[in-house]
Amino acid sequence: MKKQILLPVLALVGASTVFFASSRTAEALEPSPAVQVASSERQAGGDEEGTDLAQSLSGRRQVEEAGASNGDGLSDPGGVLRPAPGRRYHHSLSAGYRSSIELSDEHQGVMMSLSGELVVSVLGRVDDEWVLGVKVDQAALSVEINGDKITREQEDALVEASGLLSRETLFHMDQEGRVLGVNLPDEVDPGIAHWMRSLVCNLQLLRPAGESGSWQVEEQGTLGLALVDYDELEPGPDGLRRFVKACRALQEGPGGEAAELRTTVSGGGDLSVEGSDGWYRSLSYDEETTVSLGEGFRTTVRGLVQIERTSESTCAVYTEEELREVLSGSWSSLSSTIEAGAGSLSRGGRGGVDADQELDSILAEIEALVAAGEIGSYELYAARRRLARLVAANPGILDRMRLALLSGSYDLSTVSVALGSVGESGAAGAMEWLSELASDSSVRDDMRLASVLSLSQIEAPSPEVLSMLAGIASSDGVGGELGSSALLVLGAMTRFDSSGVGMESLLGLKELAEERGVRPWLLALGNAGTVAAGEAALEYIADPNPGVRVAALLAAASLGPEAAAEHGSLALQDEESSVRAAGAQLAYENASAEELAELSGHLDNEGSVIVRGEAYRALAARSDDAGHSLLIERLALESDGDLRTLLEELLQAA
Repeated sequence: MKKQILLPVLALVGASTVFFASSRTAEALEPSPAVQVASSERQAGGDEEGTDLAQSLSGRRQVEEAGASNGDGLSDPGGVLRPAPGRRYHHSLSAGYRSSIELSDEHQGVMMSLSGELVVSVLGRVDDEWVLGVKVDQAALSVEINGDKITREQEDALVEASGLLSRETLFHMDQEGRVLGVNLPDEVDPGIAHWMRSLVCNLQLLRPAGESGSWQVEEQGTLGLALVDYDELEPGPDGLRRFVKACRALQEGPGGEAAELRTTVSGGGDLSVEGSDGWYRSLSYDEETTVSLGEGFRTTVRGLVQIERTSESTCAVYTEEELREVLSGSWSSLSSTIEAGAGSLSRGGRGGVDADQELDSILAEIEALVAAGEIGSYELYAARRRLARLVAANPGILDRMRLALLSGSYDLSTVSVALGSVGESGAAGAMEWLSELASDSSVRDDMRLASVLSLSQIEAPSPEVLSMLAGIASSDGVGGELGSSALLVLGAMTRFDSSGVGMESLLGLKELAEERGVRPWLLALGNAGTVAAGEAALEYIADPNPGVRVAALLAAASLGPEAAAEHGSLALQDEESSVRAAGAQLAYENASAEELAELSGHLDNEGSVIVRGEAYRALAARSDDAGHSLLIERLALESDGDLRTLLEELLQAA
C-alpha cells in the first residue's frame, strides 16, 4: 500500500479558479510537506510600491502620445472598451472547470463551478485610464474532489467565500484595454483574491494603437504574461463589434524560473462589445490548459466562463482628486508582483549581487508575494526554490538568515516559507541549524513549529535530531500543536533512520501517549512504516475510540500485504464508516485475487459512498488485473452518480 506521511497543515478549500489561465498551489509543487499559513492579505509592496506606480503613471501622462493614425489621419489611441463613468453593468455569470492533477504517483480530480451576477462599476476616468469596481452578487460556489462531495466544514467555507465575492474589488485599466493592477480589500482570503484576479483577467480586451484586423499582444494572466492572438470580425447588423481571442503561450516567468514550467493552451474566446456604450454585451471562453513541471507534476484543466449583459444602472463617480488618491495607493499586479526585484535576483545569480544582498532581495520578494495573497502561486514556489539554492551554495549565510527571521521584521507566513527552503536546500549544517531553532524555548512556538516541519524534508536524520524531536514531543512545557507535530515528524524521519534511535524513541513515548491521547502517537507509527511500528499499533486496533482504530489500522499496513488485507477485511465489519473506509484501503489494495472475489460482496451491501469510494481508489492502485476487472464490474452496478464518475476517471487513468 502506498503510504502517505501525515503532517499537520493549515489548509484552505482549493478555491483557485481557471478562466483564461490556470494556477496550481505552491504546496502541490513542492517536493515534500511544508507549512501553509492562512494570513491576512495586505497590499503588495506597501507604500513604496504604490509610490512607484503613481510615479510611473505620472511619467506616462507627461509624455505626449505619438498619435498613431487610424487610416483616416485621425489619432488612434487604441483600445475597444469605452465604458462611461457612472455606469454600472450587470451580467449573468457562469463559470466552471474540471481539472486533473498528477503529482508523482498521486492523482486528483476536481470539479468547481461559480455562478451569480457579475457587476462592473465604472467609478471614474483620469488621463485616459479607468478605475473600475467588480463583484459577484448572489455568488454560488460548488466543489467536488475525486468525485466526492466535500465535507460540511468545507461547505461552510464555500458559503463564506461566496459572501466575500460580493465585496467590491477595484481594478485599473488603461485605454488600450490592459489591466494595470488590482486593489484588493484588506485581509482578503487568498482564494477569493485569486478568483477576483481571474475575473479581472477575463475583462481585458487589448488593442494597441494602430492595430486592426488581427494582432498579437502580451496580456496579463493569473500565471504570468500570456501571448494572445486577436481577430476582429465584421460588425453585425446589431452594431456589435465582435472579436475572437486565443492564448498561444505563457511567457517565461521572472528570473527564468518558468523554464522548468511547460504550459500548453488550446481553445479561446468570443467577445462582443456594444458599439454605443463601449462595454461587453457578451463574453465566452472555452479553453484547456496543461501545466507540467519536470517529471513529477502535471495538471490539465478544462475551463469555461460565460457572461451576458442583463441590465445597466448608475453608480457613484469618484472625483479626479479621489481617483488620483486611489491610484497613488498600493496595487497588486495580476501575475508577478515584483518583476523588477526578480530581475535583479537573476542578475545576482550571475555574480552581480553578493549572497547577503540576494538573501534580502528574496526575503523581500517572498514577503511581497505573501502580502499580495500569492500563497498558492508559482511565483512564491519559484522564490522559495531560489532561496533554497542560495542556501545550498552559501551555507554560511544561515547565521545571517537566523538573525533576519528572528528580528520580527517578517510575518509568520514569510518566515515559514523561508524556513521551509532551508530544509529543501540540503545544505551542510541545515539540519543542525533547524534543530537548534526548533529546540530553542526562547523562540516563538510558531517559528519552532515551522522549523520542525522543515526538518521533515531531510531523509538522513542524525540520532541527535531524532532525540531532539522526541524531547519536544514529551516536554510538558510544549504546546499541543508543536508537540504533536514533532511526534509526527519523528515518525516520518524514523522511516529513514538506520541507527534505531528513532524507533526506540517512538516506542519509548507509548506511556506518555496513553496519558495525553494515543492517536497522534499511532499516526507517528504509521509515518515510520516499520514492522515494529505496525506490531505496536495492533494493540489498539479494537480500541473503543473509532479515531484510534483508524490510526492503528493505517499503521498496521506496514506489516505486509497479507496482514494488511486481513486486518482491513475485519475492519469492513466495523459499525463506524471511518473505520470501514480505512479497512477498505488496506483490504482492497492488498488482498489476493482470490480474496477479492469474496470481498466484492461487501460492496453490494456497503451503504456508505465514502467507504465504496476508498475501495475503488484502492482497487485502482493495485498492480494486477484483478482490481481493474472489479472496477469494470462495479461501474455497471454502482448506483451513485458521483461514484460512477469516479469509476470512469479511475478506469480512464489505468
